[in-house]
Amino acid sequence: MKGVNAAAKERLSKVKAIYFDLDDTLCGYWDACKIGLREAFEQVPIPGVTTDHAIDAWSAVFQAFSGQLKSIDELYDAYLTSGERTRTHQMQLTLAALDIEDDELAGRLSQAYMERRDANLKLFPDALDVLSVENSVKSRTSHGGTAPQNVRKMARAWVKR
Repeated sequence: MKGVNAAAKERLSKVKAIYFDLDDTLCGYWDACKIGLREAFEQVPIPGVTTDHAIDAWSAVFQAFSGQLKSIDELYDAYLTSGERTRTHQMQLTLAALDIEDDELAGRLSQAYMERRDANLKLFPDALDVLSVENSVKSRTSHGGTAPQNVRKMARAWVKR
């Protein structure tokens, strides 16, 4: 794996399953995130901060942090196999934006957010139909499909840009 350090390669070699194209293709991921975030801040309140204010702080920090994640090697390497460390770091940054330093609270918020987000994930009604073996085989040759000839064609197109 080009561009991935040895420690990350070791962790990735242990991956047993991959969720693919989850975000708003198979299920309403971002809707679940929004609901889960609100529920997390309600379940684990930040002293002296309203839920809406906490969400606003999280959103502002997320916009900056998400653009920087790939350049922070130790966080990005961990992110490749688990979102826990980056999710907790995001909560630490959110608390810092609210002038609060509390790693234990950040950890509890991170855990609550993950649990509530995941609890709110719902497959789109037609997701299981799309995931049939027959449809999977058909999609390999569709535009953007994963058949080797399609991948080579798309790679050549990108190189020409």
